[in-house]
This record gives sequence, C-alpha cells and structure tokens, in this order.
Amino acid sequence: MKFKTDYIEDLGAYYMKPKFSKEVEEYEGKEVVLSGYFIPFNEQKMFFILSRYPLSSCYFCGSAGPESVVELQLKPEAVRRFRMDEQLTFKGILALNVHDLDHCNYILKNAEPYTP
Repeated sequence: MKFKTDYIEDLGAYYMKPKFSKEVEEYEGKEVVLSGYFIPFNEQKMFFILSRYPLSSCYFCGSAGPESVVELQLKPEAVRRFRMDEQLTFKGILALNVHDLDHCNYILKNAEPYTP
C-alpha cells in the first residue's frame, strides 16, 4: 500500500490517504483468510484488530505502518474472549477503506475464526 497526503477541510488537518495496488483491489468484496496477532483495541465497542506484529511492535504501539493491521468486524456468533497477541486465523469479506478515518484501511467484515 502506498499513501498520499491529503487535506481534510472539515478537520483542518492532513492525513495519509491509502492507495491500494490493483492486486489488493481484486480481493475487495471477496472472502479471504488472514492470520496474525489478535489485539482487542476496544472491547466495549467491539473494535478488534488483527496485526502482522504483536502489540509491542504493531501500528498502534510500535513502529509498524497502517498497512500491517486489519480491523475485524466479527460475526455476532464469533465474538468470544480471545487473548491479547494470540496468533489466530480469520476468514471474512475484505473491504478496503479510503475515506472513513474511524476505521482501518483494511476491514474484514463478517469475520469468524478459521481452522483449515
């Protein structure tokens, strides 16, 4: 993923607008399987992250970039207590987010744990 600096007038601030590769765009709206480290970013608001790196090195606490995390929007029946930094695999529908600053650039919708 590449980024372009863009100005948001409503916020009076600049942000890094993602530019997805054509290869990644081909997966949008399709079911994908992703593995990583589980991070319960805000359990009360059901905001969960799957990160390429453990919490100490992830985008939010370490030096990784936003391209290394995926927001997990779990199916209601898939919600359970996962451990911080537990290595897990999820399947779901990939959504690419360019404009909504309240969400990650990659979103896995209708996500559920996956065991091959």
